[in-house]
Amino acid sequence: MYYNSSQAMEFLRKSLPEKQHKNNSRIIICQLKNSQHILTLAIEVELLIKYLIGENDIPWEVIPEGYLVSLIEKNNKPLSLPLFSFEEYQLSVCTENSAGSPEATLWFEEHGIDFYLIDAQGYFDITSPLITQNDKVSVIGGIYIGHTNTDLGMIHSLNEGDILLIVHNHYIMRAGGYFQMTLEQREDGAMITEAGIVTEEPIVIPQQAVFDSNKLSVRVDFLRHRRVYPLGELLALRQGDRLILPEADTGSLILEIDGQRFAQGELVRIGEHFAVEIHHLFHKDA
Repeated sequence: MYYNSSQAMEFLRKSLPEKQHKNNSRIIICQLKNSQHILTLAIEVELLIKYLIGENDIPWEVIPEGYLVSLIEKNNKPLSLPLFSFEEYQLSVCTENSAGSPEATLWFEEHGIDFYLIDAQGYFDITSPLITQNDKVSVIGGIYIGHTNTDLGMIHSLNEGDILLIVHNHYIMRAGGYFQMTLEQREDGAMITEAGIVTEEPIVIPQQAVFDSNKLSVRVDFLRHRRVYPLGELLALRQGDRLILPEADTGSLILEIDGQRFAQGELVRIGEHFAVEIHHLFHKDA
């Protein structure tokens, strides 16, 4: 499930210790991005440069910021953080914040570098701890054909026979909180076309709004297939590879909220749009 900054940091706070960087160390603010996460971190310049170019005698305490950024960009390379994801991260420097001195933040160490996590967002599996390096582990992968943003009141009002429109059409595969690929249906299977974070528009709440549980925003995901994959098999997939999926002999779909099923239905077409006719509700509040 996608978590915004406050949700992701609350989740990670359960796994990472809090620590403040050394007062006499030079810090630069960077972002690490992959298809699942955007991580904003404070990194000690000396350790980062050592990782990028090896042992050196650069006077990193006093070199101008422009030269420092240029040096990092010139020697930049993908960074692996298996604590969070098996997919490598791309590093970019947040020059407008590089002179900042953040307070105590969540801390972890990798490649001999101390990382001070300031912010995080993306797909995290809230039901599981941070992943470890074991490509023989089996994970559950789900193939989704779209999603619809709505509110809890509408979900409570659904009855069998109702039609729910699929507002955002896509074809993706998700496994846990750390693997996502965009797919394209082909005759010989589903081809992987790209990897990318699905951003969500922030919810704007009027200042004078009175709490109403029926107006709580929810995202309904439409699940077509689910099966177990060896983690190593998923990690070996690249853009252009093909997945062999189960035969789609029916239009049956599972409707999920936060990874939990609440309804089952059949894919139908209304004009140029796809929708689901609800056949069964797994749970309905009184």
